[in-house]
Amino acid sequence: MTNSEYHDALERGFTIVIPTWNNDNYLDMCIDYIKKHSKYDHEILVFLNGCTDNSREVCEKHNVAYVDAEQNYGICVGVNALAQQANKVAVSYVNDDMLVMPGWDTNIVKFCREYDVPEFSFLTGTMVEPKGDNPVCLTEGIDYGETWDTFDEERFMKDLPELLKKKPHQNGTCWVPSLWPTKIFNNVGGLDEAYSPGRGSDPDIAAVFYNNGCRHFFSVGDSLAYHFAMITTPRMDQQKRTDPGSIFYNKHANQPWGPINYNEFLSRVLKRGTEFTGKPIPDWGEH
Repeated sequence: MTNSEYHDALERGFTIVIPTWNNDNYLDMCIDYIKKHSKYDHEILVFLNGCTDNSREVCEKHNVAYVDAEQNYGICVGVNALAQQANKVAVSYVNDDMLVMPGWDTNIVKFCREYDVPEFSFLTGTMVEPKGDNPVCLTEGIDYGETWDTFDEERFMKDLPELLKKKPHQNGTCWVPSLWPTKIFNNVGGLDEAYSPGRGSDPDIAAVFYNNGCRHFFSVGDSLAYHFAMITTPRMDQQKRTDPGSIFYNKHANQPWGPINYNEFLSRVLKRGTEFTGKPIPDWGEH
């Protein structure tokens, strides 16, 4: 597929995959915002991780397909299962506690066309978070609510034109909302389920993409998603079954960059948080 053909296919919509675990109110808002703030005809698939709340009813209300798992398998299993069912050329992984904003999908495709981004790429939008210190997020002085029922939509939409200008395109991303080419994501095995329930799986899949030749790792500065954050992560950590740092360190120890942790990989190899120059990141030997 040529770059232009890939961009054309993106305009026919993404497969948006949403793993969720008893977050019915957030899931309801998440799907609602996708539907009202998307231009393209996206396919939405939801993985219910042993949900005992009203998440099934939420999916049925919005008429979206879902997999109803009998227990909480976590993010990795959920994303992989949904990606295998994807009917679009690209899979977009979105957290259930995220609200995509107007232009989130069109601005990604605009970016792809402007910089001739190939199919084999790892793209993300830009998260807007009320707290945290992720260098690829909008965080400083940004607070429109920390819970689904306190989100100040009116104020956010009023400020949106300025928010769209605040963050430049950047290198080295691997965070949600992610956009991966479906065929390639499935061919490399998807998210490594050794990281279940999920922490550490995003830098790992970035390393897998890099090891298979991908050099296009970019976050699109004007593709925004508000992330309530810390809604599911603390509960996931309570169920922690793995040491993601050790898994990454040992799994990728034989790579040219040597044994490093995933934060070092993101900063040293993928150049996380550095300003985008219009070029792919260099090979490790050219750093």
